Amino acid sequence: MSAAARGADAPTGAGRRRVLFTTCPAAGHFFPMVPLAWALRSAGHEVLVATPGSLVPEVTRAGLPVVPCADAYDMIQVMRPRRSASDTPPHRSADPRQAVADTAQGFARLAELALPGLMRLIERWRPDVVVSEPMELAGPVAATRFGVPRVEHRWGLAPRPDLMAAATAAFRPATRVLATPHAAPPVALVDVCPPSFQHHDVPVGDPMAYVPYNGPSQLPDWALRPAERPRVCVTLGTVLPRYGRMESLLEKVLEALSELDVEAVVGMDERDAAALRERARLPRQVRTASWLPLGATLPLCDVVVHHGGSGTTMTSLVSGVPQLVLPHFADQFANAERIAEAGAGLRLAPEHLTVEAIREAVTALQGDVPQRKASLALAAESAAQPSPSEMASLVGERAAG
Repeated sequence: MSAAARGADAPTGAGRRRVLFTTCPAAGHFFPMVPLAWALRSAGHEVLVATPGSLVPEVTRAGLPVVPCADAYDMIQVMRPRRSASDTPPHRSADPRQAVADTAQGFARLAELALPGLMRLIERWRPDVVVSEPMELAGPVAATRFGVPRVEHRWGLAPRPDLMAAATAAFRPATRVLATPHAAPPVALVDVCPPSFQHHDVPVGDPMAYVPYNGPSQLPDWALRPAERPRVCVTLGTVLPRYGRMESLLEKVLEALSELDVEAVVGMDERDAAALRERARLPRQVRTASWLPLGATLPLCDVVVHHGGSGTTMTSLVSGVPQLVLPHFADQFANAERIAEAGAGLRLAPEHLTVEAIREAVTALQGDVPQRKASLALAAESAAQPSPSEMASLVGERAAG
């Protein structure tokens, strides 16, 4: 059923739309969508988020209504290659083709779990438009099945064409029972990545400024005061700590910083921070180890050391801070590569992660260096993009046909 043929129970009011956001159960996929979701709500539209149950708490903390489209599950475990042991940290195959195949098959499995619930939800709630992040494959197919226009919302660097093609092909067997097994082209392609940073071999999107949303957190008082020494922010996200990558890596980073005249702030989940404080004697340079609002903290820092997650990469970009990226799996390598190519920072591969290498890289990124100038230029480029409120108007117009 098309959006125009829904009947009397559709939302009323001039220009008022029902907008369904769909996302894989990962904060890094969902968080970049929050500014647009709130811009649409502020413009008077009705917004609903659909995601597996494991991400529901994060959606509610963002103040958005949510419906689980699948049971709660561990996304990393579902995506893990069948040949991989379930208790080992996630990693990327050394064979690039195998790495693409593994990732594609993992996202296809996520889509298979979400598709039945999304089909029921779209049929019952009847949105005017469905907004999906790139690797949430089920929402676009379900939207097309019911004649609902769809919007693609990138989270940063776009997934490479070979990955998208492989993931779509892996998901296709699960959609063959549908009358419309393929997703229609998006009516809008929201791109929060600065154009000069985006891959050059992906479709050009509708630009929107990246507005950092990092979850609920409190900005500490010290963050509003000038630092006595260069301030270095360290964060490894939420996935690496959960799978055992955090301890040895973080200890190397902190050991490297302890030999420099810097002030370190460590952003991490409160449970991981408590374990760190209990297990290790933190160097005197570490001001805090807690969950930090990166969007407000990073502009006050001189360098950021991180794992290469998309949210941290983009927040660092729009904050104009030179980055040292220590990638381990998934799109972390692509983000690290682009940071180095754009001149906005440095990267260290897992096999090169020594205390000395980290110390030298952090030292090289301090002061009025080329990486800072490149970082500030990318931040200015992002700030010049249309705002989420402007994008909300575009989405409303395109949803109306």
